[in-house]
Amino acid sequence: MPEHTRATRADARRNHEQLLATANEVFTELGADASLNQVAKRAGVGIGTLYRHFPTRDALLVATLQDSLLVLENQARKLLDAKSPGEALKTWLKAYVKHATTYRGLAVCLPPLQNNTSACELTRNAGAALLERAQAAGEVRDDIDFDDVSAMTVGVAFATQEAKDATRRKRVLTLFLDSLEPR
Repeated sequence: MPEHTRATRADARRNHEQLLATANEVFTELGADASLNQVAKRAGVGIGTLYRHFPTRDALLVATLQDSLLVLENQARKLLDAKSPGEALKTWLKAYVKHATTYRGLAVCLPPLQNNTSACELTRNAGAALLERAQAAGEVRDDIDFDDVSAMTVGVAFATQEAKDATRRKRVLTLFLDSLEPR
């Protein structure tokens, strides 16, 4: 393989990694709707380079969240063995709400992002398995599906992302989790 091809690939790999790290910083600082121009500028690359690696904002957001999605999926898989399926689901949903508030404004972006990658699908499937297990044990109402739970989780994240009061965030989350209990 020619030396310039390897160098180009190494350079492209470095740009990709730099863009992800910088995007995470920018989204953490400014929110999920931060300018992609800001990401490119702070990463020291042109906007064309950013778009070559990440053709859309959604692609960039999903890429920055990839690792946390896999952690969330892994946590769900581990919780499948918990003694109380209902409590396991609630524990995981708390982590899901936290994930949905990784970046200010992310909750608004999540619904269209949720089926964009294999990590999203793995996380969704693991959460659905937790829900089904809790329903089978009679610990969670059986008239809801994972899409309902996911929508409510995103709603809680959206409603609490700007809350300055931790008590308010906890109360809204508790109300949501209580709503899952059988009638």
